[in-house]
Amino acid sequence: MPQTKVVPQPKVLVVEDDLLVLHLSAQSLRRDGLDVVEAETADDAADILRAVGDEIAVVFSDIRTPGELDGMALARVVRESWPSILVVLTSGAVMLVPAGLPDKTRFVPKPYDLREISTLIANLADGSKFAASQTSRC
Repeated sequence: MPQTKVVPQPKVLVVEDDLLVLHLSAQSLRRDGLDVVEAETADDAADILRAVGDEIAVVFSDIRTPGELDGMALARVVRESWPSILVVLTSGAVMLVPAGLPDKTRFVPKPYDLREISTLIANLADGSKFAASQTSRC
């Protein structure tokens, strides 16, 4: 009987304080075959990263989250401590330009299409090209 090699799925850390948006986003990413870890605040996400940061491929975070850190501060922490992790930031209240983003960070304005954001993150998580344009419209 041939052995099947289990290939671990890329892990995505989703950070969103709106629980409905958090669960819908996580569910969409799981449907696309990704392993998802959920956090309601950037502070919680930083704790998760300290515990399993080497397993995370992409952080998908709202910019405005309650607590000491917001999504932008989390992106800076990720860049300093886990340089291989890609970051996708989102917001319905703030519009960012690529020049204002840390390296390996993209911005997707809300509202976004869950299928498109799921495809974007799945492509980033599996090592696909990180597009030159760091602002996406999903």
